[in-house]
Amino acid sequence: MVKKTAGIPLKLLSITIIFACSFRPVVAQETRGTHDTYIIVLDVQSAFYKRPSLQLQAADMVRHINNLIATADPDKVIYIWAAGKALSLTSMGFSVDTLTPDPDSNLNLVSNHIFTKMSGDAFAEANFAEFVNKNKACEFILTGMMAEKCIYDTAIGGLKRGYKISILQDAVIGSNPAKKEKALKKLEGKGIQIIPSII
Repeated sequence: MVKKTAGIPLKLLSITIIFACSFRPVVAQETRGTHDTYIIVLDVQSAFYKRPSLQLQAADMVRHINNLIATADPDKVIYIWAAGKALSLTSMGFSVDTLTPDPDSNLNLVSNHIFTKMSGDAFAEANFAEFVNKNKACEFILTGMMAEKCIYDTAIGGLKRGYKISILQDAVIGSNPAKKEKALKKLEGKGIQIIPSII
């Protein structure tokens, strides 16, 4: 006997839902995921792409990141900036300062979840690791730069910690397209999901 829901046979309702979902756009299927998926925006700091060869790639990357952010719960968007140490000489002697270049002015900032990192793997940073544990986060979409460096290290770091890691292909850049492609293929071979363009 087929159960009924509001006058519609349950079997027919199931078929209708499957049919409707099969035509959703790629962004809904592959990038929104569940409400528990966090987006990590990594090292999108314009000081890192001053070279003309990177500027066009970076502009396209930021556009794709902004499109992804527009589909997301703002509370699930995380920004991680690369920081470095600088040695300064003052009248009092030497000092070591932490410098964090500003984010790209075209990047949409929708949350206050902002962290800095000193190493390639963002998950190795204590403050970010504490945030991840506190929020019981386990699914992440990586965006930003560079595919063969910090994106790679962070993806592997997340994988080693048992997290589900995806990368939005058009929302990352490498130092050149060939290096990006090579890094993404290598990550895919290790079990990282590479999500195609959402537009």
